[in-house]
Amino acid sequence: MKKQKHIHSFIFSIIILFGVTLTSCDPCKNVDCQNGGTCDDGKCKCPTGAEGPNCETVYRDAFLGSYIGTNLCQGSNVPTDDTVIISRASDPNQFLIDDFLLCTMTGANSFSFDYNFFTRMKGTGTIQGNTLNYTYDISSEVDSFVFTCTFEGSR
Repeated sequence: MKKQKHIHSFIFSIIILFGVTLTSCDPCKNVDCQNGGTCDDGKCKCPTGAEGPNCETVYRDAFLGSYIGTNLCQGSNVPTDDTVIISRASDPNQFLIDDFLLCTMTGANSFSFDYNFFTRMKGTGTIQGNTLNYTYDISSEVDSFVFTCTFEGSR
């Protein structure tokens, strides 16, 4: 009986040791991936729009602020002065232009948008340093028109 008690104690100790060893081998246990990143074998895999060891850097955050520039639309030879404000959206891969135009990062410095509310605005752009450039089409199915416009501005 005494021998059986020692065997049970030994088996219990092995199970505890094995359980502790398995949980301590999880390479993602102490990894904190941010901005929607996921841990794989101890390293963060970042979603588009984020980078860094823990996905802590969001591309779009470098672009937030006001850009003063001009809009020039097809059919008009006169550029219109414009100020564009870029602010955060809830998704780290997106930002807002003038609090309504939702843009999605397509690379570290590039973005696209497709807005449809009575008229459609669809375009692409880049942000290089302090310079914002984007080209977009404005169209309406009702009036069957399409204008191509370009914004160029800087901070």
